[in-house]
Amino acid sequence: MTEPSHTLSDFAFQNEAPRLIFAIATQQQTANLALLLEFVRPNSADRFVWVLSEQARSGGWSDGPGNVMARHGRQALEPVTFPDRSDVMFEALEQAVSKRIEEFRKYAHVGLIMTGGTKVMSAQLDEVLRQAFPDRPILAAYNEVMSPMATVWPEGWAHGKTGRLSKSITLDDILECNGYRRGKGKPGTKLWPNGTLPNADRGQDRYAGISSREPDWGFINEVHQAASEAKLPKSNTIWPGWADLTTDQRTRFEAHLTNNLKFQLPAQGGRGIFLTARNLVVDWYDQQRRNHQSRPVDATPSGPAFELLVAKRVKGWLDAHGSRYSICEAWTGVEIIKANWKKGDGQQDETEIDIGIVTTNGTLFNLECKADTADGVNKDIARKRQREDDYASIGSRMGVSFPVLSDFAATGWMGRVMAARESMDKRIPCIDLTRENQPIEFESEGPSRRYWVDKDGKVTSGEPGGKVAAGGPDVLPFERSLERWLSHFRH
Repeated sequence: MTEPSHTLSDFAFQNEAPRLIFAIATQQQTANLALLLEFVRPNSADRFVWVLSEQARSGGWSDGPGNVMARHGRQALEPVTFPDRSDVMFEALEQAVSKRIEEFRKYAHVGLIMTGGTKVMSAQLDEVLRQAFPDRPILAAYNEVMSPMATVWPEGWAHGKTGRLSKSITLDDILECNGYRRGKGKPGTKLWPNGTLPNADRGQDRYAGISSREPDWGFINEVHQAASEAKLPKSNTIWPGWADLTTDQRTRFEAHLTNNLKFQLPAQGGRGIFLTARNLVVDWYDQQRRNHQSRPVDATPSGPAFELLVAKRVKGWLDAHGSRYSICEAWTGVEIIKANWKKGDGQQDETEIDIGIVTTNGTLFNLECKADTADGVNKDIARKRQREDDYASIGSRMGVSFPVLSDFAATGWMGRVMAARESMDKRIPCIDLTRENQPIEFESEGPSRRYWVDKDGKVTSGEPGGKVAAGGPDVLPFERSLERWLSHFRH
């Protein structure tokens, strides 16, 4: 029976007697954490027991989550160990439990968390415990990776009940489980609950609208234009190579040559044509450099400013709606390093979380912010996904936030953003940063195809109110995208 309005504690262990909880250690080291925190009460007579295969013991799979439990005031007994071979597993478990049965019988309630380990391990340990404790029910429990709900069977397999996990898991808990920690030099800023936005310099404030409450959209365009022009050649190279130019640079360069050469070529001979073209190329690059150097926004990199704007919108959404979701906390700008790293160990293998949202079952939603794009954006995302598996185990979900701003649909930088967005791995959701409470309008690569996305996320072609575009780009307003991304964790 599913009771989404109930927490799991409404169905499990209905009195204050001491509890003994068995948990099978797994390489996905956050898997057991939510249920252990749920059932083992802090600073109490409750205890838990790690059940370790040979592989789990040698791999240290219980070390990280064990340290987290100790930090939260939950105490463990000595672990139960068994060989990895399935053909002798039952006898080994039976023998290990029977040797300590007097120690285990001191606890009135016995529970088994079945989230970790293989199905064979869980089934055999369940049978061993039911034989060892014939005079009391064995509470079995299981929770899914992408759900705030867990199921318990307090009185046998025919009477399962499902309720919400209610204990908080922090980002520090997830990192410690997997042998990582927040970097001291850049520990990040907690956004929610009871959080704040990071400190912003003048340019970032203007970009994200921290003090004014409204971003300066014209300034945002200038920042991105400056970031685009910063990628232009900085030397007097006349011909840097067509492959080195961005799509926007090629388009502007072609227009520059076309508009000038059509008036000058008729009067030129062969050598004159070459010199005229050469001078036009030099003039064009010089003008791009002058434009870039004269801009007052050079000191405002687009990346950090965009990340701040995304953090502001995430915080605003959580402040308004976070209580309706099984979310524990949210962070921004967190550097992730190995827990045991220290000065003198050489180069630190670090990574960073732009926006991180932690749920009650230990899932980390990692929102990567991509303000401007370059070749290799997919490689960068793939690299970060691999690192994410290291510091958050497989209980993590990545999304990518691009700026999708119809005001600047005709600019080169927005064209590159949309091209990068279209090239993304379709399994990674895009949580596009759109104008707040405004429709989204942009042009696709084809000059005759135009799409309009209204505030409800309906995609149409042509002008607003036009025919629905089959296969149109899947762009939703930012807050709607967040709701969809986190929908499994809504109460």
